[in-house]
Amino acid sequence: MGSSYFFLDTNVGIDRVFGKKSILQKIESADLLYTSTYVVGEFIRTVVLDCCVLYSIVLEENNLNDVYRRISEMTESGERNKVQRGQRYNLLLQSLGYPGEPNKEKVLSSLSVYIRFFLIHSFVSGLTIIESKTKCKLWLYKPKKYDGHFKVNIPCVENSEINQCLLSNLICESVDILKAISNGLKSEHEDYYIELRKVIKNHLDHSKLVTTYDECKILGDVIVTADCPNDYTTISRDHHLAKICDITGQSFKILD
Repeated sequence: MGSSYFFLDTNVGIDRVFGKKSILQKIESADLLYTSTYVVGEFIRTVVLDCCVLYSIVLEENNLNDVYRRISEMTESGERNKVQRGQRYNLLLQSLGYPGEPNKEKVLSSLSVYIRFFLIHSFVSGLTIIESKTKCKLWLYKPKKYDGHFKVNIPCVENSEINQCLLSNLICESVDILKAISNGLKSEHEDYYIELRKVIKNHLDHSKLVTTYDECKILGDVIVTADCPNDYTTISRDHHLAKICDITGQSFKILD
């Protein structure tokens, strides 16, 4: 890798949390590791939120066998979002040493520690955090317990009528880049690329003036690219982000 300043995408940050040795070895040469407040927020609304939901699943089921049955139904569903959530549930349980002794109360205790103390702290540890151009505040939100269940209050979902960030401003300031991304993806037929081009088109022709939470997630790779300083190298395992960085000329290294 050429640059000694690495800007980590969410998936590489997750690998750091769960100690994936092959990834850790590939980033240890960096002088400094960076990420953005948007990426931290993305970690919270995926892995941390998943851990909260998994806690509720374990709480609701009679035993761990029933928990694994529910997770298997997700991973075998063929629906992309369900499969990914199920895989993250399995990753969380594996990191706690399961399948193992079928002790439901011990699992709940361990997940509670993960949610309250371990996950967010481990994700940001050793990273320099750059404020996202979206000014997203989700990275400041911590899980809280309500009626025995953990919940993350996502600001733009809880208060959908309030303009929570500056994503719309970023879109207005990035017209040329967005046009280049849309044009560069014309020959791509994956569902994600089609969704991304649709969101870009809706905003560039001014038929949409306010961004939604779902659009923010679709624009995530574009936001990561915008947040990474020009002289840093974006590090990721995501081929979608690799394509966008290639179009925008952002230095990029894909890990496998």
